Amino acid sequence: MQETKWWKMRYLNKSDLVLRTEGTVIQLRQDNEAAKAQIERLLGELREAQEELDGFTSRAEEERFVLLFKISALNDELKIVSKDADSHHVHLVQEQADSARLWNDIEELEKALVEVNDACDEAED
Repeated sequence: MQETKWWKMRYLNKSDLVLRTEGTVIQLRQDNEAAKAQIERLLGELREAQEELDGFTSRAEEERFVLLFKISALNDELKIVSKDADSHHVHLVQEQADSARLWNDIEELEKALVEVNDACDEAED
């Protein structure tokens, strides 16, 4: 009788172990499925984030080219303005030289006028 009980206990322990193992396997499968679902969700979010990043990158590249174009246009305009400024500077220097010559001419004319006035005054005397 004792032997029967022992075998029964052993069978029950094995059955219990099998049930617990099956329960663990079932739980592991459920956990695995949940993990797969979470991985799929995260991969979807990652794809969306990558698409959004690609969009930002694309827009940033477009804006970069627009800014480079604007910089190039401003640089060209600056060159033109610089040439104009140089030309105006040369013209201003020429005008200053002309003005200095005119002042010299005026001074010479004033001296000549004083001499003529002096000569006229002497002639009247």
